[in-house]
Amino acid sequence: MQKKRRTWRFKMAVSATVAIGSLLLVELLLRVIGVGFPRPYVADEFIGTRLQPGFHGWFSKEGGAWVQANSRGFRDDEHGPEKPKDELRIAVLGDSYVEAAQVALGDTFWKVLEAELNNGGRSRKSATVMAFGVSGFGTAQELLTYRHYVTPLRPDIVVLAMTLTNDLRNNSKALEPVQERPFFVLADGKLVEDRSFLQHPVFLSAQDSGTQFKTSLINASNVLQVVAEWKGRRGQPTPKKPGQPTEAGLDESIYRAPISANWTDAWAVTESMISLLNEEVTAAGAKLVVVTLTDGMQVHPDRSVYEEFCRTVGTADLTYADQRIANVCDTLGVAVLNLAGPMQERAIAEQTFFHGFTNTAIGEGHWNVDGHRVAGKLLADFLRNFESDPK
Repeated sequence: MQKKRRTWRFKMAVSATVAIGSLLLVELLLRVIGVGFPRPYVADEFIGTRLQPGFHGWFSKEGGAWVQANSRGFRDDEHGPEKPKDELRIAVLGDSYVEAAQVALGDTFWKVLEAELNNGGRSRKSATVMAFGVSGFGTAQELLTYRHYVTPLRPDIVVLAMTLTNDLRNNSKALEPVQERPFFVLADGKLVEDRSFLQHPVFLSAQDSGTQFKTSLINASNVLQVVAEWKGRRGQPTPKKPGQPTEAGLDESIYRAPISANWTDAWAVTESMISLLNEEVTAAGAKLVVVTLTDGMQVHPDRSVYEEFCRTVGTADLTYADQRIANVCDTLGVAVLNLAGPMQERAIAEQTFFHGFTNTAIGEGHWNVDGHRVAGKLLADFLRNFESDPK
């Protein structure tokens, strides 16, 4: 009997050793090949959420890149309040396009912008581009990010990068399904900040010690990240259902004039927030530049596919929102760059997809390296002709 017990214990020890060793090997392999699905976000009382300061990890859900957050909780290098006289500081506000977890830091459009400005004959000042992007942000959170995190760094130019295919929805409390975020609402023609998100169950749960421990545990192991991602994806619909023309997460309503009270209100709130941001940026002695980004169909390299999509959604082209934002900016005296037109021309000429990755869907999702490269160069060309010193 004693011999059987020793044999059983030995087998158990061998099995445990093999299991632990296998898990360690899988963990090492996942880290080497860069497969990871970390949970980098923390609750923020001002802007709802941001990256955990100092967070770092591999992202491979779309594209693949090493992402590291600075001490303020944004994917960027460190920037202090000290500002040399010969430095031109540019702050870029935005959502997942600015966070750009799909590509390496050096390939992001704002890093391309910085390199282009410094290598493009701008001898008067050296350019430093600072990024403040968090996935899922709308204009309200970007405005609040400017107030709470950007102003201490004293930028000369503030770039508002707008993802119109979901920013309008993000800005509307009636349309946005994710309610654990700050909103602005119009009351008697004036913007009023709605901070009720502070009492939302999801926001409160994010601050719970148990939730934070679970998140830390998952972030410490690529194996646990893969398991959690697999569990999260089970039962979810495919990114784009058969017969659904617009990719998941985007709103085809922005391709046309609003036809409902909620969308009319979303536009009114968005336009008012641009005006308010311009007032605050100008009061700080800087200048605002608005850049409208693109979705995959707006810059599809096959013109016939683009035209068929337009017919499907019932519009002549896909630039209604871009043109409307441009008109608002012209009225406010704000410089604006619509990227859809020039990027579409480049995509057709080069027969290149600027959206999508081999591990997702080509032509959909976020900008790939080529998309960031072209956008960064176009923005650099635009800013070279932009007078940065207020008069």
